[in-house]
Amino acid sequence: DMLDGVNELNERHGWAVRFRIGVNSGPAMAAVVGRHRFAYDIWSDTVNTASRMESSGAPGRIQVTEETYRRLSPTHRFECRGQIDIKGKGPMTTYFLIGQCRELRPSYRRP
Repeated sequence: DMLDGVNELNERHGWAVRFRIGVNSGPAMAAVVGRHRFAYDIWSDTVNTASRMESSGAPGRIQVTEETYRRLSPTHRFECRGQIDIKGKGPMTTYFLIGQCRELRPSYRRP
């Protein structure tokens, strides 16, 4: 849906905006930090790996880890990217999220 929205805006306004999305699944810690200026922060190896998925991804694609693939594969379609070397992690098998399985998509039209 996010990529569809960006593509729609690009077409409507003649833009060429492209971005990468990286997703990982697992435990994370979150808290409000700071003494004078508060900020909500989230951290863990899960978060770091998601960041690596984004930075090593392809523009206009959603790259996910094997753990996210495993959790979503019953309801979503993927393209295996294969093994890539992830900084600080080593070789990892990653996937591009293509979309929901058609039979599970809600039947509605965008306004």
